[in-house]
Amino acid sequence: YLALFTHFSEILWCISLTICLFSFTLLKRIRHSHKGDPFIFFSAIALTIFLLDDIFRLTLTLDLLVGIPKVIMYSLYGLGLVSYIVAFWRRILSTPYILLLVGFSLFIISGMADLLPIKGEGTPVILEDGSKILGLVNIILYFWDVCEKEVMRSRNLSNE
Repeated sequence: YLALFTHFSEILWCISLTICLFSFTLLKRIRHSHKGDPFIFFSAIALTIFLLDDIFRLTLTLDLLVGIPKVIMYSLYGLGLVSYIVAFWRRILSTPYILLLVGFSLFIISGMADLLPIKGEGTPVILEDGSKILGLVNIILYFWDVCEKEVMRSRNLSNE
C-alpha cells in the first residue's frame, strides 16, 4: 500500500501544479502582459517544492543521511506556508479558502503521523498517506476553482 499511496500522491501534486502553471501561462496571454499572476506563480513554486520533496524523499533523505531532523524540515515548510499566507492573505480571503485550510490541516495531520511513533501496520500508513491524499484533493479543488475563476474573469475583461 505504501508505494501505491506514494505514487498516487505524486500524481495529485502534479495535477495541482499543472493547473497552476497552465493557468499562469494562460493568464499572461489573455492579459497581454509579461507579468503573470503572482499568487498563482508562487503557488506553483510551493507546489513544486512539495512535489520534489515527495518524489525524491528529501525530508527523509536529509534526516537519514545528513542528520537534519524531519521536524526541522516540517518547520521550514510551515514557515514557508505562513510566509505565503501572509503575502497573499487578502487574495486568499477572496477565494474558497476553506478548501486550502482543510488541505493544510490534513498535511499537518500527515506530518504528525510521520513524526509520532504510532503502532500498527495499516494505521500509520493511513494516517500519514491517507490524510496527505485527502489534503491534496482539497488543494486540487481549491486551485481548480481559483484558477478557473481568474481565467474566466480575465477573459471576460479582455473581451470588453
